[in-house]
Amino acid sequence: AVEHALVSGRQLLEDGRSFDIVVTSTLKRSVKTAMSLLEGMDAMHVPMVKDWRLNPRHWGGMAGMTAKEAAEAFGKDTTRAVRKVKSLAPPEGEASEWDARYIGLEPEDMPKCESLEQVSLRTMCVWEELVVPALRANLRILVVAHGDSVRILQSAMDGADLDQQEHNKCDPAHQALLFPSFAAIYGQ
Repeated sequence: AVEHALVSGRQLLEDGRSFDIVVTSTLKRSVKTAMSLLEGMDAMHVPMVKDWRLNPRHWGGMAGMTAKEAAEAFGKDTTRAVRKVKSLAPPEGEASEWDARYIGLEPEDMPKCESLEQVSLRTMCVWEELVVPALRANLRILVVAHGDSVRILQSAMDGADLDQQEHNKCDPAHQALLFPSFAAIYGQ
């Protein structure tokens, strides 16, 4: 994934793209991807904002399990429902005293599991607090994040409801969004 990001960064450079700010999650793979994109663009000077709200969904007790393993542990119907129903969260997992993925949160505020609806709410905070103000300031922004948060931001950019977007598994597990100007998004 890192090598692919480096090549993609070189292509962005060849295409004449540049960015004023990069926003990414706090996960190592996302940060490394963002850094590799910038390295490929010869743009390591671009400031990077790491925000836990772009982290992938917290799968709670299902974290680290394949769908088959989750079905064996929690039942096929529960596993299917958690994956398909936006408002349904998986069973809670063990909470830790400190988790680097949630920098800035108090231990009692760290999620133990999340529904897609909860992921959407926190991701939309990034849209409203970071992305839109940057676009209004005519900054060119690159967002490097994970499957669900990328789909949520793409929906916001397109002015579409998340339910209208086809569920798309990301390969690799993270993607980048290149935001056009504020005017292009909002027709101004």
